[in-house]
Amino acid sequence: MRPIDIFKSHLKEKKALKIISGIDNFDINKAKMVVESATIAKASAVDVACSEDIIKMAKNITNLPVFASSVIAQNLVDAVNFGADAIEIGNFDVLYRKGQIFSAKQVLDLTIETLNLLGSKKNDIFISVTIPGHISIDQQISLAQELEKLNIDLIQT
Repeated sequence: MRPIDIFKSHLKEKKALKIISGIDNFDINKAKMVVESATIAKASAVDVACSEDIIKMAKNITNLPVFASSVIAQNLVDAVNFGADAIEIGNFDVLYRKGQIFSAKQVLDLTIETLNLLGSKKNDIFISVTIPGHISIDQQISLAQELEKLNIDLIQT
């Protein structure tokens, strides 16, 4: 069974726990501590920044599915090529603190761009998208509906 299949079963059982290292945590030693902690804690998955070194480190030290997060489509495609089990458009909190805000349209456009760049690989990779918490509830629902039409595997809020 692939690691991502275990995550999917945890989702179905409503007991999934994904530990996030950080979309902007490019310090391999700090990321390694998070991956090791997630493994020891028996999390369902770990989420790291889109970095070849960090993704490969994570894949080497854990059997957990490795998500890679970014808000840059090409970085997400690269993460797939580096061995990530899943990609995530999102984990915006740290970016909000830096003044970077995402609209529903920007998230949808980024998702479509990522899917287009993935081409046929989009069928082989688990894709998660975070709904920005600062947009209105109506916009959140509308965005979630659009993402469902694109067959996104996981929509996070």
